[in-house]
Amino acid sequence: MGSELTEDELAELERLHEAAYCAPWTYEDWAIDCPAIGSGDECGYEHNVATVTSPDEYPDGQVVAQIDVPGLKVFADRNGALIVAARNALPKLIAEVRRLREERDTAAARERARIVAWLRSDVPYLQSSLEIEWAADAIERGEHATPRAAASPTAPSSAPRE
Repeated sequence: MGSELTEDELAELERLHEAAYCAPWTYEDWAIDCPAIGSGDECGYEHNVATVTSPDEYPDGQVVAQIDVPGLKVFADRNGALIVAARNALPKLIAEVRRLREERDTAAARERARIVAWLRSDVPYLQSSLEIEWAADAIERGEHATPRAAASPTAPSSAPRE
């Protein structure tokens, strides 16, 4: 997996979000004494159980997920808190990724159009590789300056060649 979510991965997250119990989810932890399997005796350990619930979908406390980490409450807390935070933030994160991608794509298209328009209008006046370098530097700085514009003290002469 690359560093950026693909549109397919984003769509899959959205599908999973829509299919899951409705948000918000809540997290609660509690401890129980562990009964030994089959014997009815206690195993001697206190089990920390983290439960994740969807109160809006199941007001009666139906458990969405249960994390049981014998003797290690800190791990149950960390995992339960992450599951709830990620679930509750997921729709906002999906929307934010899509909004930022649209913003990025729009800005990139505007910038490409600006550069192309500039190059098309000024290429006939570029007289040397030095002027081309100056033009490239101006584009990198985000300036609309052209070699013909005397606004920059570093602009080379743009007198026509003979």
